[in-house]
Amino acid sequence: MSKIVAILNQKGGAGKTTIATNLARALQTINQRVLLVDSDPQGSARDWNAVSDGGLAPVIGLDRQTLAKDIQAVKRDNCLRKTCLRISSLWL
Repeated sequence: MSKIVAILNQKGGAGKTTIATNLARALQTINQRVLLVDSDPQGSARDWNAVSDGGLAPVIGLDRQTLAKDIQAVKRDNCLRKTCLRISSLWL
């Protein structure tokens, strides 16, 4: 069964990206499938993933112009099934 975990806080510098990336990696170590959605305009989780050895979980950025391409890449890797991202319903 799929679960969604959201790390939210309006304050910058509260550790949201650090917690989210570490939680994603911890779940991977116990063989859980993870998709990390980075909705931060800075896109730090996505940037960290691009330079990390071995990579984190698949990371897509909601605010990026490459969102459609990123989602297609994740679908090709069979990580995303019947998922609906409703960007308009997010409070960022």
